[in-house]
Amino acid sequence: MMGGDSVTPQPSQLQYTSIVHDNSQWHIFAIVSMNQKFSRDKHLPRNAIGSVLVEGLVIAENGADIAVEAHLLNEFPPVETIYHKSRWRLPDGIPPTIEVKLPQPKNLRLNVTAGSKLGKGRCGNVYSVSATRLYDPSNPSDSLEPPIAPVLPELVIKVTTQQGSSLAQEAAIYQEMMKIQGVSIPRCYGWFEVDLEEGYTVRDLIERHPSDDSPSMKLSFLLLERLGDPLTMRVDYQENEDLWDVFFDLGRMSVEHRDMRYDNILCAPKSPLSFPGKKCPYHKRVHQFRVIDFDQAVKSDYSFQGHMINTRRLVAGVLEGVAGGYRVEPWFEW
Repeated sequence: MMGGDSVTPQPSQLQYTSIVHDNSQWHIFAIVSMNQKFSRDKHLPRNAIGSVLVEGLVIAENGADIAVEAHLLNEFPPVETIYHKSRWRLPDGIPPTIEVKLPQPKNLRLNVTAGSKLGKGRCGNVYSVSATRLYDPSNPSDSLEPPIAPVLPELVIKVTTQQGSSLAQEAAIYQEMMKIQGVSIPRCYGWFEVDLEEGYTVRDLIERHPSDDSPSMKLSFLLLERLGDPLTMRVDYQENEDLWDVFFDLGRMSVEHRDMRYDNILCAPKSPLSFPGKKCPYHKRVHQFRVIDFDQAVKSDYSFQGHMINTRRLVAGVLEGVAGGYRVEPWFEW
């Protein structure tokens, strides 16, 4: 380099350098740090995030917003199981988990800001979140602001402060169904938890807690892919093969949903900031629907045919209601 000192990157800091000589000029096309833990042009692995800093969700007694950092939980409760007295049960009982190989965890930190409340249920609230930064805490310069597609899709968090919550069971079920995440159910980027100080509350979240001697409260949440719209009322989906196949994918996982209702069937995401669906390993196509809300789900010893029969019985009433313009809840009789 003429007219100044030359600085040469050390070999340990470089992955590759592409240099081309053109018309008496040298061009350096790319220098990529070997210290980077994640790619800027590929989907982030679902086990890459080790902690999430959440803003706009927790409120102190004086009304101030409090940012809290929740850490990934890697130990899941046993998945609840159910055994049927039916000719459709499997002779060898409940099958083992279908394992999915993931890369080594990256222990990255994700900063998010909570947005609007999208829904509520027996086990907590669902909020939209905006991801503002993804980085390696051991190397903060390895950072992406904001981490959007193709690295991360649009996200939501499903939040609870209940101890021994069914959210833990839902986290275990998502782990159980890793193979069909992004296929028939949302992608799940982890189950996170943090202790809240006394006096802290979660925005718009009202839950009952058993009295105990602990001054703290735990905030737990699932970090999930945001999906599309609910089914359109007065449209007949009863003969929609793709929608039925999404439920049959749950049967391939030996999972019974047990809380089938209108709110728990969504369309695949359509936003430009979302990820495309993955091709189904069973049906060899990309599904246009997704199933959500697994806090009541269990694994069972039904055969696949047993799952199909049970699914048709439960889902048919929901789809009949949609065609007629009304919502069917699981306690309805049909």
